[in-house]
Amino acid sequence: MERADPSEYRFGTPTVLRVEFQAGPRVCELGGRSRDRSEFRRGAAGDGRGEVVGMEAETGPSMEPSDSSLLIHASMVNERSKNSDGDRWETGGGRWGLHAPVRVVRVPNGTFAGMGVDLETITVERDGHVVLVTIDHPNSAMNAVDELLHRELAELFRYLAVGEDELIAGARAIVLTGHGPAFSAGGDMSWFPQLSSPDRLNRLRREGKQIIWDQLDIEPPVICALNGPAVGLGASIALMCDVIVMADTAALIDPHVKVGLVAGDGGAAIWPLLVGPLAAKRHLMLGLPLGADEALRLGIAAEVCDRADVATSARRWADDLAAQPPLAVQGTKISVNQQIKQALLTSFDVSTALEMTCFHTNDHAEAVAAFVEKRAPHYTGS
Repeated sequence: MERADPSEYRFGTPTVLRVEFQAGPRVCELGGRSRDRSEFRRGAAGDGRGEVVGMEAETGPSMEPSDSSLLIHASMVNERSKNSDGDRWETGGGRWGLHAPVRVVRVPNGTFAGMGVDLETITVERDGHVVLVTIDHPNSAMNAVDELLHRELAELFRYLAVGEDELIAGARAIVLTGHGPAFSAGGDMSWFPQLSSPDRLNRLRREGKQIIWDQLDIEPPVICALNGPAVGLGASIALMCDVIVMADTAALIDPHVKVGLVAGDGGAAIWPLLVGPLAAKRHLMLGLPLGADEALRLGIAAEVCDRADVATSARRWADDLAAQPPLAVQGTKISVNQQIKQALLTSFDVSTALEMTCFHTNDHAEAVAAFVEKRAPHYTGS
């Protein structure tokens, strides 16, 4: 085998992707149109050609990708990055070959071609049969939920639920995690005072409903790599996942009541299902955290490990699930999720409607002010 010289991935306009690499005296090129898979071709010096259909490469006489995978996605546009150290291009026996591990499919702040979704706070990557999703808010080290992240979570879960974009099509598992010290630290207190108009509250309600229901409609299993605290909406999203791998320092907390709001975001449905109604009331009404050890004891966490090992452990769960018969796995998940949906039908709209009214109360304004001023709140019941 002759090791090829790595070149750059070139992502040009929003419609054209071109990758060039060189091995010895000859240059091969991969090019095409990201929004028309039939025109997405891989050509080589010589007389052979191969086509890339979605994410799978069909070999031609001049090029042979190992494992039949070509994990370079046409939706990655307006991005320029060097090959990672793990990528290598090799030739052998006069035939071109692409040898693993080439697994760079990253869409930072990118556009998903099939859905037209442009995200600033979430990154999506494809690695074989596994999609890696990371909440990474550029303006919040703790991934606090503001208007932008709230909207983009709704867009993300719609995109993953539809599953028709090339980046997600055929995926067998999804890993969801947060960047930095927290999965998501809950609602951004500086955002709450802006939620006073009926239009903004109605948008919040619709997006909140879309986030939870679309998450439950994602067919590949979702593994939550809980790297740190998951608070409020973050806790609901984590608890709606199919497998939770928790850092030993992570916790699940729903403090809606602590900020003068009814427990919306699906918390009033999912907590009783997992811990029982009485324990759920304690956690929700007092904002009591559910730590990693207790979550493991209750069967909520599948595994607890050191924070540094969360990503690796979650990926192992994802690979194990991806190795199972995908239709059977997805059908089983869909069937079990019907029970969660029944609980949502009972309580989601009620809790969300009651939550919306609380945004106009004096107690909510007092809770936010006390948090900002770092003092104890004084509630009046008005």
